[in-house]
Amino acid sequence: MDQHFAGDKADLAKIQATRIAGSIHRRLQGRSGNDFESLKTRAANGAES
Repeated sequence: MDQHFAGDKADLAKIQATRIAGSIHRRLQGRSGNDFESLKTRAANGAES
């Protein structure tokens, strides 16, 4: 995608695509699709959020 699109809109689209992919991944693992679930898990494991 980087070779074909650039700029603010493209950057926002990449961020949104990453968030959607993360949500789908969590749901396929049987967890909540919520982004905040990941933040809580990282914080509980001692990782920086």
